[in-house]
Amino acid sequence: MKAKRHPILEQTKAVWRLSNQGMSAKQITQTLGLNRGVVSGAINRGRKSGHCNKKVRTKKTARNESPLTYGFIGQVIDVLSLEQLDWLLQQTELVGHSTCAEYIAELVQDAHAVDQQ
Repeated sequence: MKAKRHPILEQTKAVWRLSNQGMSAKQITQTLGLNRGVVSGAINRGRKSGHCNKKVRTKKTARNESPLTYGFIGQVIDVLSLEQLDWLLQQTELVGHSTCAEYIAELVQDAHAVDQQ
C-alpha cells in the first residue's frame, strides 16, 4: 500500500515561488517572516523535487563542473553490511579518528596521493 502524501503547505509553495524569482533564503525569511531553517529546508526539498531552480553557482570549482552531488555519510553507512560497518568503526578507532567521515576522508586522500604518483 502506498504511503499517503501530505498536501504541500502554501507557505512552502510561497518559499519556492520567491526562490524561483531569485530571492535569497535570507530575503525570503524576512519577507515571509519565517524561521531560517524552515526556509532553507523548503528550498532544499524544492530543489530535490524539481519545484525550485537549482542553486546558481557564482564560483567556478571542480564540483560545479560535475553533475555529481556530494551525498552524505548516512548514504555510505546505509549500504554497508553489518560486517563492513563493524570493520569501518574498528578502523576508525584504530587510527584515532572520532568519526567515520574523518576516516573515509583519509582513505580518499591516501588513494588520491597514490594515484598522483
